[in-house]
Amino acid sequence: HKQLGPCYDFGVPEALCLKAGPVSDALKEKSQTLSTEMKAISDTFDGKSAAPVADMLVLAEYVAWMKELPSQAMFVDFHLDNKFNTTNLQCTFTRSILSFGGPFKGYRNTMDRESEQDKMIKNYVLNKLESKFNDAAKGSYSDYISVYYFMTALILDIFLKILQMDGTLAVASIAFVFSYIWVTTGSVFLALVGMSEILLSIPVAWFFVRVILQIKYFAGINLMCIFIVCAIGADDIFVFMDAYVQSQYKGVNVVRDMETRFSWVYRKSGLAMAITSATTCAAFLTCFTTPLPDTQAFGVFAAAVIAADYIFVMTMFCTAVMVYHNRFEKPPACGFNVPTPFGPCFCGCCTESCNCSLSDPSPTQKALTASSNGRSEMESDKIELFFRTKFAPMILNVKARVVIAVVAIAWLIPAIVFVFKLTPTTKPEQFLNENHPFQKAINVLNNNFGANSQDAGIDIFYVWGLQDVDRSGVNVLLNASHLGKPVYDDKFKLSAACQDKIALICDDFKTENKTEEYLNMVQRNKEGQGSVKCFTYPLKEYQAQNPGADRDAPKTWMTEFLKEKVPEVDDEETSKMIPVSQRFNTAGGARIGWDGTNLKFVGISIEAKAVTQWDRPPEDFMMEQYKMYDDLRANLDFIAADACGSKVLMTDRFDG
Repeated sequence: HKQLGPCYDFGVPEALCLKAGPVSDALKEKSQTLSTEMKAISDTFDGKSAAPVADMLVLAEYVAWMKELPSQAMFVDFHLDNKFNTTNLQCTFTRSILSFGGPFKGYRNTMDRESEQDKMIKNYVLNKLESKFNDAAKGSYSDYISVYYFMTALILDIFLKILQMDGTLAVASIAFVFSYIWVTTGSVFLALVGMSEILLSIPVAWFFVRVILQIKYFAGINLMCIFIVCAIGADDIFVFMDAYVQSQYKGVNVVRDMETRFSWVYRKSGLAMAITSATTCAAFLTCFTTPLPDTQAFGVFAAAVIAADYIFVMTMFCTAVMVYHNRFEKPPACGFNVPTPFGPCFCGCCTESCNCSLSDPSPTQKALTASSNGRSEMESDKIELFFRTKFAPMILNVKARVVIAVVAIAWLIPAIVFVFKLTPTTKPEQFLNENHPFQKAINVLNNNFGANSQDAGIDIFYVWGLQDVDRSGVNVLLNASHLGKPVYDDKFKLSAACQDKIALICDDFKTENKTEEYLNMVQRNKEGQGSVKCFTYPLKEYQAQNPGADRDAPKTWMTEFLKEKVPEVDDEETSKMIPVSQRFNTAGGARIGWDGTNLKFVGISIEAKAVTQWDRPPEDFMMEQYKMYDDLRANLDFIAADACGSKVLMTDRFDG
């Protein structure tokens, strides 16, 4: 019945199903009877009865056997998880689709100004239903079931909400760093200048990368540099201020005048920051060892940001400290004493009596006087005492070094072992936070439901008239829009024989081939037919209506053919008609390469069964799927290569 069911269930000529192999008359009769009986049972599934049958276990077994049959599975497989079968009659998960009615008042039908009606539905869900759905998705909603929801139209809005929340967290992080710099340095002026130079590092780095290095690729992960530079930039400020505070206790040779003092600060802090900044930049630049453009772009941008921050600290912030030294290094008029790593300081909003004039005597002159009188010893805080009296002697002790070395090696050995055990991910990549209701639903859909007839699969393209893309000169970092040049096959010709062979291939995908291999590769519609986008079907109708068109000379009729109106989708319920060019040359890929003068290529596409547009499957699964579809090329070449003069090229997307 797996072989004959599609013919008996959908009225397809029996001869098509028999192409897969002969079947005895007795088995034909049994299959035909089974088809009739199953249709009679399925026709009673109207959802109006509280209990369809007396024994629900019998119904579950019947549905499980429906799932095993290619011509019946499409009616039930959407609702059943992938563990439900004839030996396991219990579902852990089940799903349904809630359809909204239409049209809205003032519209002729659901396709009248379709985008406006879709927006009204989306707004209704967001304003009226989303909060209820979120409540239902919480574990406390019911003692018996857990509810998850998913709506494609809401993804962008939810993503924007997440961006808003992330933006708020970024602002909060910046505010926290600003406040910490303010408290630690005791100066709102230094905090403002320090935070400004940290944030200025980002646009300046992008200018360097974009204009000087000519790298036009901006990866989304680059935004993480905001948090990286906040941490490193604040650390550089503290290093500089630590040297500045220490300088007043370094004796008369350092504090004899402001120039000498700042020269000492500049050299001491500058060298330390130069070393740490250089090693950080080098670490980020190692991202160039990966072939991933996003990671490469992030590495060079992050390195540029760190370099820019170092330059700003050594120029802009250094200058600000000089201004602070001359005018603002005074007790504030209002504030409170705060213990900081640099010693006790006052944290306030203004200087004493709001006096911003030149300090007389200056802090350096005060330090010189204290040094000359022998009162220039810096008080040690608890942290410094710990490292000086406890930590440093321990590190210098030979026995302690041996213990530390043993512990380090003991950790390093298993770490290296586990590094070599790293493998590609085996689970789908998560798009949202794992606790988000949408992500819970996506995880359930990806992990607990197999491919079914109602999930939209990605299009797999088979194209004639093209050779491998010329990748010479391609550098995504320098030009993200240039992915290579198409190389057309001059031997390609869409002759009448080529058209017939491509039509034969489309028929094979759509109706004729019922082998297990094809059934597991091509998505089926509600009539059990393969989901194929093939230009030969409307072309056959066009040529029947225009018998004078020379089938071997597509240049003479291609322009007119592309203007012909066809249904938007292969569905009897669809009434919207669009041009052939719009149907077969969509944003998802071009299938007719007509430039107005010459026909460069043609292609068809099949809808993948196991890979949908929402999937993010692991690498091993995708490689298995890729090989499976790529292996089909040999079959297609055997059928059409000679007639078309060109071998077929396979891809999952082709924007001709």
